[in-house]
Amino acid sequence: MSFFKLLFSAALIALAITLSLGGFTRPEVRGTTSANFSALRVLKDIKEISRVPHSIEHPAEREHVREYLAGRLAQMGFKPEIHAYDSIKSRAGGFISIANIYAQMDPPGGKTSSYILFVAHLDSRFKTVVKGEVNYSLGAADDGYGLGVILECTKLALSYRSAWKQGVKILFTDAEENRLDGMKKAASEDAYIFNNVGLVINVEARGVKGPALLFETSPGNDRLSGLYKLAEYPYSYSLTGFVYRLLPNDTDFSVVKKDLAGFNFSVIDNLDFYHTNRDKYENISAGSVQHYGSQIEPMVHEYLTNPLYKNSSYFKGNSDNVFFTAPLFGLIRFSKNQYLIFNIVVFLLAYLIMRIYMVKGKCGASQIMKAIAINILSLVSFSAIALGISYFLAYLNGTKYSLLKMSQIEYDGEIIVLFIILMAFVNYVVMRKCSKKIRREEFIFGSLILNLILSGVLYAYSGENFFLTIPAFLALISLFLNVNGKFAFANLVMAVLIILVTAPFVYTLAVALTVGSLAIYSFIAALSLNLILPLADSYSRKVVL
Repeated sequence: MSFFKLLFSAALIALAITLSLGGFTRPEVRGTTSANFSALRVLKDIKEISRVPHSIEHPAEREHVREYLAGRLAQMGFKPEIHAYDSIKSRAGGFISIANIYAQMDPPGGKTSSYILFVAHLDSRFKTVVKGEVNYSLGAADDGYGLGVILECTKLALSYRSAWKQGVKILFTDAEENRLDGMKKAASEDAYIFNNVGLVINVEARGVKGPALLFETSPGNDRLSGLYKLAEYPYSYSLTGFVYRLLPNDTDFSVVKKDLAGFNFSVIDNLDFYHTNRDKYENISAGSVQHYGSQIEPMVHEYLTNPLYKNSSYFKGNSDNVFFTAPLFGLIRFSKNQYLIFNIVVFLLAYLIMRIYMVKGKCGASQIMKAIAINILSLVSFSAIALGISYFLAYLNGTKYSLLKMSQIEYDGEIIVLFIILMAFVNYVVMRKCSKKIRREEFIFGSLILNLILSGVLYAYSGENFFLTIPAFLALISLFLNVNGKFAFANLVMAVLIILVTAPFVYTLAVALTVGSLAIYSFIAALSLNLILPLADSYSRKVVL
């Protein structure tokens, strides 16, 4: 083994993982004197909004937040309207009154045929019991992030109002935490708010830190994803929208997304703070706030100043794109037809390249079948162990096991990381132990076959499978280049690229689904590891495929 190659491989893989988990790929926080979006200016608003809990159980405190927000809009030149609604059934018991804030600004020339609508909610979470203790969120992230980001984006937009071709509408809803009642009332009793709205941007928070994720678009997102390409430091997966629609979760955008085109943004890291008294100003992340703005502000500028969007139906489409982001590469997107063709090409390449290796005597069918069996055993075993860990952690922490929402678990992040490292180590040892009987290319083909079978099933069900087909495609490129053993370095390059594609997605699943779903995302991680490990090892050990 070449020690230098081993060290170089380890360093490059470590760098790829660092990039994948946010290092060097997030915007710098801009100061208060910046002419561009500044998280530090937003923090001033969040500090005022989150001084005290302001839930449906706190009418006076909620009114203070409402007055503050209306005052901020008035300072900018808006004429905010307060839309009050009575006799709302409260989830905390009894009936309450609620009130939304609505504001509108037209281009200098007057009324326009198209508007951008910003949406965030002004109430914090009502009483939540965590481990027997009553908690009231202060709403610093949920939804101080949304309120503050929208105020900052609006202020920046007003600096170039003379160039507006479209207008701005702002809706700060009340009682979002109470069955989305503020948005529902606006839709049913003040429907004019949504007239001529061509683009909705809803800003939420399901955590307090981490990158801001575009986790959902309205149906027919081909033109929306084109607009999103303007975002700085994009972070999104079309697959998360599919998954989100399967979950029992909603935001204000859920009320209107069938009728209006738009985006749903949220941070999703650290669910332990979500809807608890730890969602407070001292725990917010300026970096997360800056990431919201770096994505949203360029799209706002484009929408308001380009006459292309004067038709409010411009972003309503019938075709969905498949898209995902990767560090260094930004947003990668395909039309449905392009993605179908890509999948077919990957399957054909897999067959052709495997035939070439067999004809050249570089791999055997029986050995590939053994590799498949080893991979299946590994995947099933680690998934079963992961499920057992999730149940055990629930027991230790005195909580009920939940597949999708198991928060307040001690050291859950560290446990997830250690478990994936353990998987990588065990899989590597098994591969090395079997290397005299099963060659690395046979391991790779075994992994590829499993990968492609699962990929085909997932594609048939959802039309999405990028975290399976892209790694398969990259591994196939490496195999093709090394048919004659001349491009060993390509093995390491492809291993790194697989990490850049899959590691951010696994991270997203881990923080969104919590440790209760450890079996799901560790299974996905294992599928990638079974390609990454033999590719990287073949370079560092001077073994060509």
